[in-house]
Amino acid sequence: MSSEKGNVQSEGNDVGRIVTEIVQGVESKIDGLLSQFEQVVLRETAVAIRESQAEKKLQELQSREHTINKKEEELYQKEQDIESLLDYRKKKIVYEVKVDSLKERTNDIQLDDFLAQLKQLIELGAEIGKKPGDVHCDLAVYPVVMYLHGKGESELAFRILVGQLTEDLVRCYIPLESNSVPVIKKVGREQEYLQAVIYYIQYRNPTVEDVLRLRSVLKQLGIENEIVNQRGLLID
Repeated sequence: MSSEKGNVQSEGNDVGRIVTEIVQGVESKIDGLLSQFEQVVLRETAVAIRESQAEKKLQELQSREHTINKKEEELYQKEQDIESLLDYRKKKIVYEVKVDSLKERTNDIQLDDFLAQLKQLIELGAEIGKKPGDVHCDLAVYPVVMYLHGKGESELAFRILVGQLTEDLVRCYIPLESNSVPVIKKVGREQEYLQAVIYYIQYRNPTVEDVLRLRSVLKQLGIENEIVNQRGLLID
């Protein structure tokens, strides 16, 4: 009987030991899993921190790159502006030199040479923002008109006279009647000149001197009365 009791006790001890071992094994595994989980969490946290730092660094780099690109664009634009200004000044100097040269030689130069140089000046003038009428004014309208008229180019001389009235110029010049009337009569374009005068009065705010000069021209052309109702032209 005692032998059987001893066997039961021994078996009970074995079961307890087995249970203990199982529990200890489970606990060990749980501890291992918890340790692994903690490591994973720590790694995830570290990765998140590195990602945040990397993103912040990337944003800083992108911001710096944007700033650098903007600066480069500004510098390029300034370089272009300087280059354009230098190019403009160079062209302006060339234009002014050629204007002075042609002005000095207007009465002596051959017609073909004069027309070629006038065309060149108009092209150069366009590159610095000048209209044909501006070029004619820079050359001095009166001697140019008289030169052309004297060389049989009355049509071109007439167009120059009309251009001074109809082009939107910085400044314009209206020759005396003694210079204008022969040209207008030569081409027989009195009515066209009259329309140019009307346009000039309506849109160009003429000075009193200009009005008086135009009045005198129209009077000698015999068409002064046709414009009597135009505001401000006929001054008593």
